Amino acid sequence: MLGLMRHTIDVWRPTFSAGQITGYTLTFQNVPSFVQPLSAAEQLFYMQRGIEASHTIYTTQVQDYQREDVAVFTDSTGKEHQFHVNGAQQNLFISYYCQLDCLEWPEEAKKR
Repeated sequence: MLGLMRHTIDVWRPTFSAGQITGYTLTFQNVPSFVQPLSAAEQLFYMQRGIEASHTIYTTQVQDYQREDVAVFTDSTGKEHQFHVNGAQQNLFISYYCQLDCLEWPEEAKKR
């Protein structure tokens, strides 16, 4: 199954102070994974609009992934993507693997 893991991600964990995120710490580096885009939906907010894309990341390195972790992935063109972990579950199908459900807000969709 490791041969199916065509991508690598770095996982950053937020550090908190007084209930606020003050920075991020590199938690896991070069994690073999497979990034699969799922869907995108237009989000409309007061004075803000953009696209919210959901992705699933599969990895055979089962770690202590947590909600609010940020998985950083660099695609083949060199563009960096930040996936915000919304949930993680461990699964067993032929091999033991972990599935990360993530959200991405493309740079163009962030608050203007």
